[in-house]
Amino acid sequence: MKNKIQFSISTRPILAILLSPLLAFSVDVPSAIQSNEVSEIQSPTNQSIVNSSALIDGEAKLVGDSESDFDSFLLGDWGHFRSTLIDNGFEFELGYIGELSYPLVGGVQRELALLGQLAIVANFDLGSKLDLSGWKINTVTHWDHGDSPGEIVGDRLVSSNLDSADAFKLYEAYVSKSFGERFELKAGLRDLNAEFYATDSSAVFRNSDFGIGASLSQTGENGPSIFPTTALALTSRFDSEDHYYFQSGIFNAVAGKPGESGTYVNTDFRDGYLMIWETGFQHEESTNLKKLAVGYWTYTKTLSPIAESGSDIINNGVYLLLDSTIHQNLRGFTRFGWANPLANELAASLDLGLNLSEPFSGRKNDVVGLAWRWRLRPMPVNHSA
Repeated sequence: MKNKIQFSISTRPILAILLSPLLAFSVDVPSAIQSNEVSEIQSPTNQSIVNSSALIDGEAKLVGDSESDFDSFLLGDWGHFRSTLIDNGFEFELGYIGELSYPLVGGVQRELALLGQLAIVANFDLGSKLDLSGWKINTVTHWDHGDSPGEIVGDRLVSSNLDSADAFKLYEAYVSKSFGERFELKAGLRDLNAEFYATDSSAVFRNSDFGIGASLSQTGENGPSIFPTTALALTSRFDSEDHYYFQSGIFNAVAGKPGESGTYVNTDFRDGYLMIWETGFQHEESTNLKKLAVGYWTYTKTLSPIAESGSDIINNGVYLLLDSTIHQNLRGFTRFGWANPLANELAASLDLGLNLSEPFSGRKNDVVGLAWRWRLRPMPVNHSA
């Protein structure tokens, strides 16, 4: 087993320089119990990482009316041009995230890693000009570039949310249809983690484990349909008036093409599907409980067990999510995931974290966070007679 503690200090000003807005310090701390240890570092296990990120023009929310406040956009309203586009059903957002990492202790190499991502989000409401109420076309395009912190650190589970091969690609492209305010369908190229296995309070941390849990992210021939490669999918969501919800999704089991870093839409479904369901309570405006949910996922195609003996098995798992306000600006999360130990290197994952927003008066976008993770590897299976 291995514990990991990550400290994070985040601020997202409208105009930020690359090195100042987010500082994250992470330290791998080996557990006193060495049995079933999951080796996440290929060279010395103790490491420290310093990284920084910036988001430019990405704090503003995509809105649907020209009365919106554009002060939070770097480029403003473009002389009312931006609000005019919104009035005609077109919404867009341009964002950039940069990250600087350097292994202070341990690691494979003692080098500086600089990487970044330019994201272009564009949505078109077909109901604004056409008689197609509730229909939208949504696209997300990425330019991922820079060094790989993982190669320098020698991590096994990706240490940075931005770590990927250099590529300019269409990341998401899907059509959505809302039926009133309670039910919505989406079909196309989708990021599973945009809706499933997600907690808002863990998003401040740059380590990938606090995006989607490791119990699910480890699966799939080319990973599940998450960054950096997505797959064709059909998802649905129902929200009740009292903030309970149920959502489901079916994704191509193979995202993109293994070894291909650019845009590749896999239309071959011979390897089956990844199916996922999640239900619970979600209310961001609540003063206490923000989210409490349970999810289940499964691949439809069987595979050989990792012990390389025995009958073919189904790769499946469950997860639990808790995101809540603890006291005023202090918020915490708990996430537990389990995956079939016969099919996966990790059998369970547990993520805990706290973040404090506005730690300094007048700095409402600043966040200070502390997170911890735990991983369990399955016990070896003895098939001897």
